[in-house]
Amino acid sequence: MLPELTEIKILRKKFKMTQERLSAKSGVSQGMIAKIEKGKVVPSYDKAKRIFSILENEGRKKSLYAIDIATKKIVFIKDTDKPEKAIKLMQKKGISQLPVLSGGIVIGILTERSALEYLKEGKKKGLKVKDLTEERFAVLPEKTDIDTVSRLLSENIQTVLLSRKEKITGIIARADLLKSALKK
Repeated sequence: MLPELTEIKILRKKFKMTQERLSAKSGVSQGMIAKIEKGKVVPSYDKAKRIFSILENEGRKKSLYAIDIATKKIVFIKDTDKPEKAIKLMQKKGISQLPVLSGGIVIGILTERSALEYLKEGKKKGLKVKDLTEERFAVLPEKTDIDTVSRLLSENIQTVLLSRKEKITGIIARADLLKSALKK
Protein backbone atom coordinates (compact mmCIF):
# COMPACT_ATOMS: atom_id res chain seq x y z
CA MET A 1 0.00 0.00 0.00
CA LEU A 2 1.31 3.43 -0.94
CA PRO A 3 1.55 6.34 1.52
CA GLU A 4 -0.84 9.27 1.26
CA LEU A 5 -0.26 11.58 -1.70
CA THR A 6 0.29 14.49 0.71
CA GLU A 7 3.55 12.75 1.70
CA ILE A 8 5.08 13.44 -1.72
CA LYS A 9 5.81 17.10 -1.07
CA ILE A 10 6.92 16.43 2.52
CA LEU A 11 9.35 13.70 1.48
CA ARG A 12 10.61 15.60 -1.55
CA LYS A 13 11.47 18.62 0.61
CA LYS A 14 12.94 16.43 3.33
CA PHE A 15 15.36 14.96 0.79
CA LYS A 16 16.01 18.41 -0.70
CA MET A 17 14.74 17.41 -4.13
CA THR A 18 13.25 19.83 -6.59
CA GLN A 19 10.13 18.94 -8.52
CA GLU A 20 12.29 18.96 -11.64
CA ARG A 21 14.70 16.39 -10.23
CA LEU A 22 11.88 14.17 -9.00
CA SER A 23 10.32 14.48 -12.45
CA ALA A 24 13.53 13.49 -14.23
CA LYS A 25 14.06 10.47 -11.99
CA SER A 26 10.45 9.25 -11.97
CA GLY A 27 9.41 10.01 -15.53
CA VAL A 28 6.39 11.95 -14.26
CA SER A 29 6.19 15.52 -15.58
CA GLN A 30 7.08 18.39 -13.27
CA GLY A 31 3.68 19.94 -13.92
CA MET A 32 1.94 16.73 -12.87
CA ILE A 33 4.03 16.56 -9.68
CA ALA A 34 3.09 20.18 -8.87
CA LYS A 35 -0.62 19.39 -9.37
CA ILE A 36 -0.37 16.24 -7.21
CA GLU A 37 1.34 18.20 -4.43
CA LYS A 38 -1.39 20.88 -4.55
CA GLY A 39 -4.08 18.19 -4.42
CA LYS A 40 -5.51 19.17 -7.80
CA VAL A 41 -4.86 15.81 -9.48
CA VAL A 42 -4.92 12.19 -8.39
CA PRO A 43 -2.25 10.34 -10.36
CA SER A 44 -2.56 6.85 -11.74
CA TYR A 45 -1.33 4.09 -9.47
CA ASP A 46 1.67 3.57 -11.75
CA LYS A 47 2.77 7.22 -11.54
CA ALA A 48 2.30 7.38 -7.77
CA LYS A 49 4.25 4.15 -7.38
CA ARG A 50 7.14 5.50 -9.47
CA ILE A 51 7.24 8.74 -7.46
CA PHE A 52 7.21 6.94 -4.11
CA SER A 53 9.81 4.48 -5.31
CA ILE A 54 12.19 7.34 -6.16
CA LEU A 55 11.50 9.03 -2.81
CA GLU A 56 12.06 5.76 -0.94
CA ASN A 57 15.40 5.23 -2.70
CA GLU A 58 16.38 8.80 -1.93
CA GLY A 59 15.51 8.20 1.72
CA ARG A 60 17.75 5.14 1.84
CA LYS A 61 20.64 7.16 0.44
CA LYS A 62 20.14 9.89 3.03
CA SER A 63 19.87 7.49 5.97
CA LEU A 64 22.72 7.53 8.40
CA TYR A 65 24.21 4.28 9.48
CA ALA A 66 26.11 3.63 12.67
CA ILE A 67 29.45 3.56 10.84
CA ASP A 68 28.78 7.10 9.55
CA ILE A 69 29.07 8.59 13.06
CA ALA A 70 31.46 6.10 14.65
CA THR A 71 35.00 6.75 15.73
CA LYS A 72 37.02 4.50 13.48
CA LYS A 73 40.42 4.81 15.15
CA ILE A 74 39.72 2.58 18.10
CA VAL A 75 42.08 2.44 21.04
CA PHE A 76 42.07 -0.89 22.87
CA ILE A 77 43.58 -2.01 26.17
CA LYS A 78 44.53 -5.55 27.20
CA ASP A 79 42.74 -7.17 30.10
CA THR A 80 46.07 -7.95 31.77
CA ASP A 81 47.32 -4.34 31.71
CA LYS A 82 47.45 -2.26 34.87
CA PRO A 83 44.61 0.20 35.40
CA GLU A 84 47.10 3.09 35.60
CA LYS A 85 48.16 2.37 32.01
CA ALA A 86 44.55 2.50 30.87
CA ILE A 87 43.86 5.73 32.75
CA LYS A 88 46.94 7.41 31.24
CA LEU A 89 45.88 6.21 27.79
CA MET A 90 42.37 7.60 28.26
CA GLN A 91 43.80 10.96 29.36
CA LYS A 92 46.34 11.09 26.54
CA LYS A 93 43.78 10.24 23.83
CA GLY A 94 40.96 12.27 25.38
CA ILE A 95 38.57 9.31 25.41
CA SER A 96 36.07 8.16 28.00
CA GLN A 97 35.96 4.45 27.23
CA LEU A 98 38.35 1.72 26.20
CA PRO A 99 37.35 -1.63 24.75
CA VAL A 100 39.16 -4.36 26.69
CA LEU A 101 40.77 -7.22 24.77
CA SER A 102 41.47 -10.72 26.00
CA GLY A 103 43.19 -12.89 23.42
CA GLY A 104 42.18 -10.47 20.66
CA ILE A 105 38.47 -10.60 21.59
CA VAL A 106 36.57 -7.71 23.18
CA ILE A 107 35.39 -8.82 26.62
CA GLY A 108 34.12 -5.51 27.92
CA ILE A 109 34.64 -1.79 28.31
CA LEU A 110 36.70 0.22 30.76
CA THR A 111 34.83 3.46 31.43
CA GLU A 112 35.82 6.71 33.11
CA ARG A 113 33.42 5.80 35.88
CA SER A 114 35.23 2.51 36.56
CA ALA A 115 38.59 4.28 36.47
CA LEU A 116 37.39 6.96 38.89
CA GLU A 117 36.05 4.33 41.31
CA TYR A 118 39.40 2.57 41.15
CA LEU A 119 41.24 5.81 41.97
CA LYS A 120 38.74 6.73 44.69
CA GLU A 121 39.14 3.35 46.39
CA GLY A 122 42.88 3.82 46.63
CA LYS A 123 44.39 1.85 43.73
CA LYS A 124 44.12 -1.66 45.10
CA LYS A 125 47.34 -3.59 44.49
CA GLY A 126 47.39 -6.36 41.96
CA LEU A 127 44.25 -5.30 40.10
CA LYS A 128 44.23 -5.60 36.33
CA VAL A 129 42.07 -3.88 33.75
CA LYS A 130 39.88 -7.00 33.58
CA ASP A 131 38.91 -6.41 37.22
CA LEU A 132 37.44 -3.00 36.33
CA THR A 133 35.84 -4.04 33.05
CA GLU A 134 32.12 -3.46 32.52
CA GLU A 135 30.07 -5.65 30.24
CA ARG A 136 27.53 -3.03 29.24
CA PHE A 137 28.33 -2.81 25.56
CA ALA A 138 26.84 -4.07 22.32
CA VAL A 139 28.42 -5.21 19.07
CA LEU A 140 26.35 -4.37 16.00
CA PRO A 141 26.85 -4.50 12.23
CA GLU A 142 28.22 -1.31 10.65
CA LYS A 143 25.01 -0.75 8.69
CA THR A 144 22.79 -0.61 11.78
CA ASP A 145 20.46 2.39 11.68
CA ILE A 146 21.10 5.32 14.00
CA ASP A 147 17.74 4.93 15.77
CA THR A 148 18.74 1.46 17.02
CA VAL A 149 22.09 2.75 18.27
CA SER A 150 20.39 5.71 19.95
CA ARG A 151 17.88 3.43 21.68
CA LEU A 152 20.64 1.17 23.02
CA LEU A 153 22.75 4.05 24.29
CA SER A 154 19.79 5.68 26.00
CA GLU A 155 19.15 2.45 27.89
CA ASN A 156 21.81 0.71 29.95
CA ILE A 157 24.45 0.25 27.25
CA GLN A 158 27.64 2.33 27.66
CA THR A 159 29.17 1.76 24.26
CA VAL A 160 28.32 0.34 20.87
CA LEU A 161 31.06 -1.38 18.92
CA LEU A 162 30.62 -1.90 15.19
CA SER A 163 31.79 -4.88 13.24
CA ARG A 164 32.18 -6.18 9.72
CA LYS A 165 33.06 -9.82 9.19
CA GLU A 166 33.87 -10.30 12.90
CA LYS A 167 36.35 -7.38 12.90
CA ILE A 168 35.67 -4.35 15.13
CA THR A 169 35.54 -1.33 12.82
CA GLY A 170 34.12 1.48 14.95
CA ILE A 171 33.02 2.62 18.38
CA ILE A 172 30.10 4.87 19.32
CA ALA A 173 29.58 6.55 22.67
CA ARG A 174 26.78 8.91 23.67
CA ALA A 175 29.01 11.88 22.80
CA ASP A 176 29.17 10.67 19.17
CA LEU A 177 25.37 10.74 18.98
CA LEU A 178 25.33 14.27 20.34
CA LYS A 179 27.92 15.40 17.77
CA SER A 180 25.91 13.88 14.91
CA ALA A 181 22.68 15.47 16.17
CA LEU A 182 24.33 18.90 16.28
CA LYS A 183 25.47 18.54 12.64
CA LYS A 184 21.88 18.20 11.39
